Amino acid sequence: MLQLMKIIAFLSALIVLCIRSSNSTVDAEIVALYPEKDGKLLYKPLAKRTSDDTFSSLLLIDAKIKNTGSSKLKIEQVKLVFPATGAKPAFTCTLDEELKKVKDNKTVLIKDDPDIDPGESCRLLLLPDQVLSFPAPSQVTIRIYFKGYAAPLTAVRKLQAHRNPVPGGSYRYPAKASDLKDGEFWSGSTGVGNSHHRKSLSQAYAHDVGVSRWDKNAKEWTNLHPGKDGKRNSDYLIWGKPIYAMADGEVIDFNEDNPDDPPGEDLDKPANSFTILHGDEKAWYGHLQKGTLNKDLLKKGIKVKAGQYLGKAGNSGISSHPHLHIHVSKDGVGLPLLFHDIYIVNREAINGPSEIDSDKWTKVEDKGFSQGGNLVYPGKFKPVSKPVISGLFAGVFDSGDDQYYMWAGASWENFNNKRQELLDQNYKLIDVETFVEDDKRLFSGVWRQGGGKFGFFAGMSLGEFNTKRNELDGAGLRLIDVETYQEGNTRRFLGVWEGGTDKSAFEPGASWRDFNEKRENLAGNGLGLIDVEIFRDGSDWKYAGVWRSSSLQHAFYSGMSWDDFLKKGGDLEETGFRLIDFEVVKDNEGLKYTGIWQKNRKGAALWVGVNYTNFREKWSELADQGYRLIDIERY
Repeated sequence: MLQLMKIIAFLSALIVLCIRSSNSTVDAEIVALYPEKDGKLLYKPLAKRTSDDTFSSLLLIDAKIKNTGSSKLKIEQVKLVFPATGAKPAFTCTLDEELKKVKDNKTVLIKDDPDIDPGESCRLLLLPDQVLSFPAPSQVTIRIYFKGYAAPLTAVRKLQAHRNPVPGGSYRYPAKASDLKDGEFWSGSTGVGNSHHRKSLSQAYAHDVGVSRWDKNAKEWTNLHPGKDGKRNSDYLIWGKPIYAMADGEVIDFNEDNPDDPPGEDLDKPANSFTILHGDEKAWYGHLQKGTLNKDLLKKGIKVKAGQYLGKAGNSGISSHPHLHIHVSKDGVGLPLLFHDIYIVNREAINGPSEIDSDKWTKVEDKGFSQGGNLVYPGKFKPVSKPVISGLFAGVFDSGDDQYYMWAGASWENFNNKRQELLDQNYKLIDVETFVEDDKRLFSGVWRQGGGKFGFFAGMSLGEFNTKRNELDGAGLRLIDVETYQEGNTRRFLGVWEGGTDKSAFEPGASWRDFNEKRENLAGNGLGLIDVEIFRDGSDWKYAGVWRSSSLQHAFYSGMSWDDFLKKGGDLEETGFRLIDFEVVKDNEGLKYTGIWQKNRKGAALWVGVNYTNFREKWSELADQGYRLIDIERY
């Protein structure tokens, strides 16, 4: 009888368990899902890893759950169910081996600690993170299974691609190509999967930014200078590189004057950093170098402009080696970082400098990094292993908001075709430069958009040039730019004209004394020097120049060393003068610099002594900041 009663009791318990497992509802709730906006889970549109790749999406989901019952619960697994998308059928992802929870700021695998005590809450990291098609499926069903319960805890959410709350919906990269040396590239990786960032709700989508170069001996990419072992901060390529704001914003917090850790050590000090509000997202720029933060921004509430210098990359705070850490968040929840105007490629796809020119690079517009290590080249132009044009370049920039164009190193035929193409689009040539490379004469030009008359003629002897100038003067055009070069025994001239009826003057080539005397006489008659060319005539230096009527004061200084030129330019700027024309020549003592300044002009900028690749990137950067190229020089 006793044995029968035990059997009956066992069967009763088994029935109760079966009824509970098949019918009862688990005493738990999903308190929140992250990152969520307006009831939709946000995903990150991903750029291609290489040009041969396809676009994809990255979905990170955290779920805060709470045990609302009186019994301990054991998490078994999570299933993510996605509906059919186009031709792709519905599919289910089962998460178990990598599933984690965060409790008391500690991250553990669910398989090692599945328990949730009564009344306890924890945050589940639904790992592995999902790389999906782009666009992503329309929604996801989240099913969280507990031991002893057949029915899961379930939530259904629509999916939505994230857009950053700044113009265009994406950020500019926080670094510039023009700050890289030859052979260097910015490198970036995302904080997803098992990275140390992923456990932090606010840093889930964080990026670590470095600089890489190809080590020809080790035949791999490295973040160290040649011959360095990484034991000193200065061993790292990124150490001291400038960092810039990703968008307009407002400083809401900062830290400064904390020491930089030696690599591999942690001094338990805060990181030097800026926290900047871009729209409604907080961006944290961290691990900046001590003493390099922009002093003009060290005040809460100060406004920041996109591209404004913040500080230099360092190794302050909790950091194993020099790098930049960036992440954006809202209400403590990390959000995807999207970028525009950058090129990226997975660095495993590029095996050395010989492959830099390959078509594997992909242009990123309003998308985020793919997972894994990437080479990053900010700017509107794809990187090249070496400049397409040799020599150094310089440029003078003036304030402006009109459309613009630059083309450099073209043959006469290609240059003329481009000039006509741009003319049809209402662009007019304002400056021209010519030089010889590989025994070929090449041409560079600067265009600004605008109507009115203009003219361009090249390859003329002095007599032909003067005849053409007189003809164009009578047609209501005035010379604004002249170039000259020697071809055999003949000196050739080319010029750019624009509409005008004012007085003008031209000097084809005079000694310094005669040129300066003419300049002073013309200034007395209300004509200001606007363009100068310096060239060798045998053993003598000759000066060619263009003058136009002007009520503005002009200043002209020539033959200076770089230090003297900078000092003179600084002194003139303090009195309201701005550089409008720039010339470089080389004599027995080295490079000599010449400039024309004009008073009461808008802001100007000068960029000197870089190869064409870097000059092109700086041209693009300055254009984004409201500067327009007005004079180009190659030497």
